[in-house]
Amino acid sequence: MSDGTRESPHSRESARVLLFDTAQRLLLFRLAFPDAESGLPVWFPPGGGVEPGETHEQAACREIIEETGMTDVVLGPWIWSREITIQWAGVERQGEWFHGIERYFVAHAPRSEVSEAGWTEAERADLAEYRWWLLAEIAASQDVFVPRQLATLLPAVLAGELPDLPFRVE
Repeated sequence: MSDGTRESPHSRESARVLLFDTAQRLLLFRLAFPDAESGLPVWFPPGGGVEPGETHEQAACREIIEETGMTDVVLGPWIWSREITIQWAGVERQGEWFHGIERYFVAHAPRSEVSEAGWTEAERADLAEYRWWLLAEIAASQDVFVPRQLATLLPAVLAGELPDLPFRVE
């Protein structure tokens, strides 16, 4: 078992969801703390850890319900993978190191109203806000987005040009 240090980070499998509303806007959450390198705000898609006995698809669906309150979202395919080792700055487990292994899925929401009712205390502390973004807004922003090349990857997704096999992103 890892101890959460830089040399032996906790391993965490997770599912992230590129959730689009009917206006082709992408839901992103902003962390309450800035990027450690740039000091800029960090935005990332909904999602979270895969629980024991759960598939990545099940985790993605559960996370959508918990983080948005939406129960009628249609989950699409797994299109990207991402691995990263970071030191967590959030309230829960602050300062611990994590090796994240993420799968990104595409999904479409029938509406854009988000409910925070299912958020945990840690999410309420770590998330500063949520927002639906247009591709042009992401491309024009100086903020940090996860994955880092989100603005260059989204045009294909929005055009429905999804990969046959998931590929790695940074």
